[in-house]
Amino acid sequence: MATIAFAEDEYSQAMVDFAAALGARGHRTVRLLADDDDAPMAASGSRMRWEDLASRWVPGAVDRSGALTATGWECLAQEAPVDLQAMEPIAVWLSTTGEDTRLGFRTVSAVPDRDVLDKLALTRCLADAGFAVPATWDDASEVPRDTTIPLLFKLRDSGGGRGVHLCASADEAHSWAAHYGADEPYLIQEFYPGPSQVSAGVAKDGDVVQLMTYANRVDPVKPFAFGYGFTVTADAELARYTSRVIEYLGITGPFAMDAVRGPDHVVRLVDLNIRVWGSWTGCQAAGLDVLGSYEYSLGLGPRPAPPQLRPGTYQPLLRNPPLGVATPAQRARWLPAELRRIRRWSAWMGRPWMALATRRAVGWAVKGSPLPTTASG
Repeated sequence: MATIAFAEDEYSQAMVDFAAALGARGHRTVRLLADDDDAPMAASGSRMRWEDLASRWVPGAVDRSGALTATGWECLAQEAPVDLQAMEPIAVWLSTTGEDTRLGFRTVSAVPDRDVLDKLALTRCLADAGFAVPATWDDASEVPRDTTIPLLFKLRDSGGGRGVHLCASADEAHSWAAHYGADEPYLIQEFYPGPSQVSAGVAKDGDVVQLMTYANRVDPVKPFAFGYGFTVTADAELARYTSRVIEYLGITGPFAMDAVRGPDHVVRLVDLNIRVWGSWTGCQAAGLDVLGSYEYSLGLGPRPAPPQLRPGTYQPLLRNPPLGVATPAQRARWLPAELRRIRRWSAWMGRPWMALATRRAVGWAVKGSPLPTTASG
């Protein structure tokens, strides 16, 4: 089978899980980590056990700036992976230096990968191509002071909800720009309230292999961070918009798009992830063949059949701590359901992963701290 590498500037459970699932399918997986050495990791038995799900993990392979170190380059030369799934700072560095093209790891064909990872550049690129996007600025002083539409302040090269702030006015957005400083690139967008609208899947050369749409369930305390589950939708308009964007950009590999609808009900892109995304495990469980589609995108397997999805069904994600679970009674109800879900997912995640996920769930149910939220549903 093939060797697939992952490069992370911080711990990513999504990538750990993806590596485990690919390993269960017979692939070799290598993780390039930013940890200076293995001493801090060795002090955490839990972290070590999760890292050992990969075939190999290499500390000190990535600099905190996103650049690969000499150790990272040596590892890539030794392993010769067919793909590199990289966190945003690393992917931006690879694209800016041109190393992604030289190594054959480019995800986007129409523009440099960095112009998709940079939220402002992506918005302007799509707007120039005729796609609907929210009005966007990269200078707080240019935002109209009399705007009545809420604004969303976002750091341009971040992911996972870091550096995202909802602003009631241009003055508030200006304050966040001052907070992060002149050296931190950002953008400010019109914000259209409403339920989360997500499309995700895998593409090959701009052709969507499989795709699904869903609405995230989020923590109301951190509404712009990752989801805790989702409801499968059958949003044909969002799917068409997504397919057009993916085709225009010429994307190969996993992707996830966040979109909004304004008062005119037109779909507008607000973010596009071009690596394995945080909810991929739930999508796999819901019927999207993420793993088979990814193998096909790399030429490692046949094209999978269209997904069998059930719109309206809710798919929980494995999150610790979980949302809306705090009291002993809630924990007692939550744990059996979580363990059943882990057993089902082990069919494609593998038994070593199941053992660790089970251990983590039981440990949290017994003594874990709940989320600081009063949400119960």
